[in-house]
Amino acid sequence: MNKGSANLAIKKNGSIYESITELKSGNGPWIIGRGQECQICLESSSVSRCHARIIEIDGDYHLEDQDSTNKVFINRKAVSREILLNGDEIAIGDFKLRFTSGGVRDRIIKEILELIPQESASEASSKSLRGKRESAEYMIQQLQKKVLNQLFPAVLTPEGEELAMEFQEIRHAFDEMAEQNIAVQKDREILLSIGKISGIISSITDIRALLGSILEATVNVFKADHGFIMLARNPDKKLVPVLGRNYLNRSITSEEVTLSGSIATETVKTRKAVLTVDAARDPRFMANQSIVMNNINQVMCAPMISATDCAGAIYIEIRDSKREPFTPQSLEHLQIFANQAAVALENARLYGRIHKLYMSTIEALATALEYKDPYTKGHSKRVQQYSVALAQEMGLDRKQIETLEYAALLHDIGKIGIADSILKKAATLSEDEYKMIREHPQMGAKLMEPVQLLLDKIPSVRHHHEKWNGSGYPDGLSGDKIPLLARIIAVADTFDAMTSKRSYRDAMTPLRAKEEIQKNSGTQFDPEVVEVFNKIFDRKFLSE
Repeated sequence: MNKGSANLAIKKNGSIYESITELKSGNGPWIIGRGQECQICLESSSVSRCHARIIEIDGDYHLEDQDSTNKVFINRKAVSREILLNGDEIAIGDFKLRFTSGGVRDRIIKEILELIPQESASEASSKSLRGKRESAEYMIQQLQKKVLNQLFPAVLTPEGEELAMEFQEIRHAFDEMAEQNIAVQKDREILLSIGKISGIISSITDIRALLGSILEATVNVFKADHGFIMLARNPDKKLVPVLGRNYLNRSITSEEVTLSGSIATETVKTRKAVLTVDAARDPRFMANQSIVMNNINQVMCAPMISATDCAGAIYIEIRDSKREPFTPQSLEHLQIFANQAAVALENARLYGRIHKLYMSTIEALATALEYKDPYTKGHSKRVQQYSVALAQEMGLDRKQIETLEYAALLHDIGKIGIADSILKKAATLSEDEYKMIREHPQMGAKLMEPVQLLLDKIPSVRHHHEKWNGSGYPDGLSGDKIPLLARIIAVADTFDAMTSKRSYRDAMTPLRAKEEIQKNSGTQFDPEVVEVFNKIFDRKFLSE
């Protein structure tokens, strides 16, 4: 076989190859089909008239499907165009063709492909970047051994020298592919984190929780030793570290780990992200003692710029000089994280202002009720405080506690619709008057229905007079069928009512009220709520 040439051995429905066609370099292309005009004629109805062709490009042979009816297969895989390697088996209709080549380049490529493990997509994606790098290095080492032991002759011939050069070229190409694969995986990891943070921004309104989630993702993605979020405090805009994380996702403070204030200040002052991969020798920061004394090696810092202001900066650092360096692309990605943090911060602050305004409106409604009945002055606010204390001890989440704050403040709002003469009556209420008083939970719920922001608070207001044994009102609910927040309000409301002076009776002492609540645990009140009430009574109820 001539150098650069190749052969096609052909068989039909049998185990013996019947003919061999030589593909001489420079004589292509070679058309394969059942037509008589084809260079390689395969007479069968399973073969299209012009089924495929082989072309030569830079010494390599490529097989192309020519829009055939039954397709072209290489090693049992349908292809439209594919480079042919030594030993490839081609299927065209009823025919099997084996491609053999005398060139050295395709022999080396074949060796590489045999060494690459066939992983599933899920297995490949689950490997760490370090694992991928080690896997690539291992394959190269194995390939070197294989080439040295099997392909190189004992005495290095001219062909052996050519083989060595070809191998080095392929190794370099393989190295580049491995590095590109690692870079792609890292970009993918960053994009996934950015997507995750976008979801967090829309679902969390607590500023500290928001910034904590963003900082955690930042430290993890960039494999930093330490990371901080610093906020500019008014009026002098001095940067203050408000959150810190290390590579173990443990909270840290600026007292534990000294960060470079000069780099962060430079970032906020210029509103430009800063990258240094050798901070101690960087002329911008050489004079800074914190960098030298704390062995700060690599630093990235990006400003948190919102539509109206520069709120602060995200700062991450690496102290090990042997670690993989930050890159300009890393800095671009960090700026995306910082921009998201700025948006999150602005949204959370806006939400806080709306929440405050909303709460002021609710308090005004509660105050309006107190003007009708001076004896209940401060009652709604105290019930709110007691309810929140119970909920916090029970471990309720921020969203539940926020709902409870509003519901507790509005629990008696339905009494606005009850005549003053009934609310202020010192004598015993008549049956009809008592029936009207008992309607205040439904009236409160009815008042709240038109207000979209209050809809999730309605169940707690409607059911705060239900009893654990089902004897309460308005719906006679029992046990766990009573909303949890309503069960909490029931204990707080009863305690404050018993310890407050009314037109028809004197106030009960806190200890006496506690005894009454304990006595009615399991009948009027949820036993678990009463247990928590007793646990925190001395510090949250007795002190009020």
